[in-house]
Amino acid sequence: MNRPGFSILHCDPETRTVQLVRKSVVDNKNYKGGKKTHGQRLAENAQELRSYMDSDMELVFVRERGFHKHAAETEVIFKMVGVADLYAWHYQKVFEEIPPTVIKQVLTENQKATKEEVAEALEHYVGKQDYAFDDESDSVAVGICWLIQHGYLDRYEKEN
Repeated sequence: MNRPGFSILHCDPETRTVQLVRKSVVDNKNYKGGKKTHGQRLAENAQELRSYMDSDMELVFVRERGFHKHAAETEVIFKMVGVADLYAWHYQKVFEEIPPTVIKQVLTENQKATKEEVAEALEHYVGKQDYAFDDESDSVAVGICWLIQHGYLDRYEKEN
């Protein structure tokens, strides 16, 4: 099951540390308490995203380029991605897209790393976390990768 995930990270470039403030996924499936239409789910997710865009937080909008093996799931993901892209443009936020192989390479030194290996590598940056879905850890990985690529964090080097 693939859900678009998002995370909010607070980086202190002076100490070169990062704190995971929030992690979540955009639920494409039925909600507890009853089924909502696709439009209702998109509107709720868009409202949450807009609340972050409206805040005084300094935001950089980064997302993983992603697909799913099932066309219907890819369509759902891209609908939410479209909403996110619209808000990033509307609020004039910095926007970047990072391919999964780049994220894996930066965090694990292996372009073919598993989702578990990526989540494990994140512990060096945000400590041990419980991720409800691998999509949550994926979203944190995207942010950490961007911070490393732009010189805000140092890349963790494994001891040999």
